[in-house]
Amino acid sequence: MDKSKTLFIRLFIFIVIASSVGFLILSVDNTEFKDVIIQNYQEERLDISALSYDTNDVYNSFPYKEFLQKINHADVRAISKYEEELTQRAGNPFVSQSVLSQALTNKLHLERTRDLDTLNAILVWADKYKVNEANSSSNALMYKSIHSHWYNYVANHLDELSKEKSSIKYDFKFRYLIRKCNENKFEVMGETSKIEKVVTNVIDQRWSYLFYRFWSSTSWKFKAILFSVAGIGLVLVLFGFKYIQITYLNRKKDA
Repeated sequence: MDKSKTLFIRLFIFIVIASSVGFLILSVDNTEFKDVIIQNYQEERLDISALSYDTNDVYNSFPYKEFLQKINHADVRAISKYEEELTQRAGNPFVSQSVLSQALTNKLHLERTRDLDTLNAILVWADKYKVNEANSSSNALMYKSIHSHWYNYVANHLDELSKEKSSIKYDFKFRYLIRKCNENKFEVMGETSKIEKVVTNVIDQRWSYLFYRFWSSTSWKFKAILFSVAGIGLVLVLFGFKYIQITYLNRKKDA
């Protein structure tokens, strides 16, 4: 096969790929997140002394379900107070922190977990514990365990969603959640293909990077043919607009 045929084949493949990329970009969902309530928001703080459990075996006897139904999951200050009160009764801060960590991770069952708005709400909630982790010396490990649990939870669900529906990885909500998980050291998905990288860079409007990659990875002949085709296409479009304009003016005169 001579070089000219090879170039035209490469150009044809490039046009097909560009068209596919364009279709993917046009189908991307860029809607903003909706507010979703996932936690209890109790007005009054629970009197933890009213709960019944064995102080000699708090971890196994603690009424997790009743506790979760009566507390404000988002009130980190209240959680800290519960830890102090449990420590006073159990006499061991490690046990009290383990109980509260267990309550707000494995014992806390959230619904609608495949919904991106809900997954975002989970991360917003988990971030409250990350902030307090940085500002606390006594409860830092407890806060970290809660924050890490839910980030890992969301990362796993995003990975599953990407396998079930590959096109979702380009949607704004999904890409935002991926970025948040990655920034917090919870990696989602493996390596991406070249086409996926191109689509992502176009969505992010990284035009200078795309131009650099195109310019540095293609031959002069390929560039010349591509620019020629693009130039012909532009000329045809301009002539088409001009023809429509002339036709419209002629009809207006006749009227």
